[in-house]
Amino acid sequence: MGKILLLEDDKSLNRGISFKLKKEGFEVETAFCIEEAKNIFENNKIDLIITDIGLPDGSGFDFCEEIRKTSNVYIIMLTALDEEFNAVMGYEIGADDYVTKPFSLAILVSKVKAFMKRAGNNEKEKTSENILISEDIEFDYGDYTLILNREDTEKVQLTKTEGKLLKLLMENAMNIIQKEQILDILWDMDGNFVDDNTVAVYMRRLRKKVEKDPSEPIFIKNIRGIGYKWNAGCVRK
Repeated sequence: MGKILLLEDDKSLNRGISFKLKKEGFEVETAFCIEEAKNIFENNKIDLIITDIGLPDGSGFDFCEEIRKTSNVYIIMLTALDEEFNAVMGYEIGADDYVTKPFSLAILVSKVKAFMKRAGNNEKEKTSENILISEDIEFDYGDYTLILNREDTEKVQLTKTEGKLLKLLMENAMNIIQKEQILDILWDMDGNFVDDNTVAVYMRRLRKKVEKDPSEPIFIKNIRGIGYKWNAGCVRK
């Protein structure tokens, strides 16, 4: 079912979440501080991280940012702070989802299952033709790596959510993808926590990795009031 790293300093909540996830068949490694979580992550194959924001030795945002330097593992953040502020900041630094305290364990489990299901589908995709090419850009959605100039070999690593979004855009090149379609594909039906602002944040992050000048995008165009489109031809390798 997958291995989860749970970083939560509230011992009662940590035990409750861990018990529920294990009951659902997941393997769970628990940590109560960032240093402990880093050690677990470095010595285990972790499929998903659930992390609190306020921690005794730092911020969950800092931990997420540190993880993103080397990994595109799924990250769900737990927050009891201002919802909109945390959502935007969390997505900007690479979180895939967030849950606002107090929350239902059933909702958290449903999000975990949805992420694990997508991760399983991604593993299946790695055995198929998974290279998309558009002008000088080459995107491998098997491992979510991007080559911006095919004459060199330097790769840009995308998070899994960024990769799903880029795959959607490139596979529908020159066609407008409505915001509602993006939300339906990237998140599951219980995704009431997402909105237009979430899509905009992800597009901004993706442009920073794809475009030479994110303020004047060439490839990812915003069709005002409707959605987005990949503004170049695209072929499968």
